[in-house]
Amino acid sequence: MTPILETKRLLLTPLSMTDAGEMQRIFPTWETVKYLNADTIPWPYPENGAEDFIQHVVIPDTLAGNGFFWAIKRKENPEKLIGVIDLHLDEEFNRGFWLSEAWRGRGFTSEASESVNEFWFDVLGMDKLTVSKACDNIASSKISESNGMILTGYGYTDYICGTLKSEVWEMTKETRNLRKKCNG
Repeated sequence: MTPILETKRLLLTPLSMTDAGEMQRIFPTWETVKYLNADTIPWPYPENGAEDFIQHVVIPDTLAGNGFFWAIKRKENPEKLIGVIDLHLDEEFNRGFWLSEAWRGRGFTSEASESVNEFWFDVLGMDKLTVSKACDNIASSKISESNGMILTGYGYTDYICGTLKSEVWEMTKETRNLRKKCNG
């Protein structure tokens, strides 16, 4: 089961059907979707895309114990979703996220990422976290860097905006623990 996670400014709550309406409203914008995997996100995004995603991906993956999906919400307004962050146990790349354009540039995604990274290593007991992102998605790369991840490789991925060079970032439990000690 996906637990509620709390940071200084955020509540990460299990993504549910009650979040579908707001997700449907804020998610399908080009700036939000262009660097997302074309194999997993339909584009143009259908009118029932958020409900379909929750019903056919979130719920089954959660019940199978293969995925954890959180609605990113500000503590100031805990009913309103501003993005989504997820972890996957059964995939090559383990973490994904998106944040509404209106809330970018304020450190919310870095804060949410740090919290789910902690869950990944400390609660799930995993040894390595691996993520992939478009090389052109500089803001996302900065989040990985600020989280203490290391760039380990390159590839090509079919994103909604087309096939682009992609980066692979990793963090091991050992390097994460060393970083925690160093940062106090």
